[in-house]
This record gives sequence, structure tokens and C-alpha cells, in this order.
Amino acid sequence: MEAWFEELARLVSASEPTLQQLFGGGRRFDTIFMPELARPLMKKYGLKLPSPGGTP
Repeated sequence: MEAWFEELARLVSASEPTLQQLFGGGRRFDTIFMPELARPLMKKYGLKLPSPGGTP
């Protein structure tokens, strides 16, 4: 799992990755993206995406 997060960090630090790049990286590390679950999980756990230039 650690290797996947390192790959994800590499992808997002260079530029805004495309979904195809994210999906490709996920496949290399046996990670399945299910974007349709993002909104329900964010709502369930009170998560919010950071705004660009905002504070973490």
C-alpha cells in the first residue's frame, strides 16, 4: 500500500493527473478506483476536499 501512496504523491506533485493516469497507477498497485463512492463516503465521514491554495 505504501508504494501506491508514493506513486500517487508523484502523480499529483508533477501536475494535476488525469483520471487515466490515476487509474493506470492504481492498476499497477492493485488499487481499484470507485469515484462513485467518493461523495457518499465524504458525507458519511464529514470529509471535505481542500481548496486550491487553501490551508490543509
